[in-house]
Amino acid sequence: MKLPLIRPWERKSLLGYMTKSSFDDVYDYYEEIFEDAENFTLISMDPTTMFIGEINGIMFEVGITENTPDTGQDQSYSVLIQVFYQ
Repeated sequence: MKLPLIRPWERKSLLGYMTKSSFDDVYDYYEEIFEDAENFTLISMDPTTMFIGEINGIMFEVGITENTPDTGQDQSYSVLIQVFYQ
């Protein structure tokens, strides 16, 4: 796993990282985390899938994207993940 970006974004905080796990494994991981989230929304906007919901009083937006040459990122990683929270 590589953590390339951690910074505040307006009133939200952002954590961005890349992993060598498969897209399906990352999707399943976040699906399980969000299964009990309040106000849960799942949005698929090719090429990104967004999980949005409130967990323990914290609002999360998690975007997962398959890493392709178009992203300009290190191709040794399979999936890009961005986690916004406030």
